[in-house]
Amino acid sequence: MKLVSELKLNQMVLIDGKLFKAIETIRHGGYGKVGGFITLKLRDILTGSESERKFNFDDKIEDAPLSRRNMEFLYKEADDYIFMDSETFEQVSIDKIILGNAALFLIENHTYQIELYKEKPVGVVLHDSITLKILETAPPTRGASDSVWKEAKLENGLDILVPLFIAPGDSVRVDTKTGKYISRSEKSH
Repeated sequence: MKLVSELKLNQMVLIDGKLFKAIETIRHGGYGKVGGFITLKLRDILTGSESERKFNFDDKIEDAPLSRRNMEFLYKEADDYIFMDSETFEQVSIDKIILGNAALFLIENHTYQIELYKEKPVGVVLHDSITLKILETAPPTRGASDSVWKEAKLENGLDILVPLFIAPGDSVRVDTKTGKYISRSEKSH
């Protein structure tokens, strides 16, 4: 058990026996004798449905007992993402709904830590950032203001905003939580 106020984004918790991922936390400060509260936006791992629940700051919530295993991402088939255990060669599939935005950042033949709940895959652990190549963007403009941005399409299909000096073919670091540009990079992946 842990305090709701200590819960981190993308952490898995058990509520009423169901497995949820915390996808957003909103803190509401109290005033006078009225205490504050936290609104959690939760995604049901089995159904993919989202809901909101209110908790007091001192409420406790049950951590989901998860284990992790290294698995290689092999390929995507319809809405299923196929991974292979590097030791046993067992293959498992994870639905796109369960992966959420993490599916955008998976690269074939790369190894990831897969989160398991009762030996069933329920998520993937990503690095905080990933390096991807720019497929399409307007030609670079040198000497322009750093506060002006342009649209760019990445090799994974994601559209992001990048500074004007970025050119097609450049590699950039992208935040895997927000999907936003961090910096230019020298190499891809």
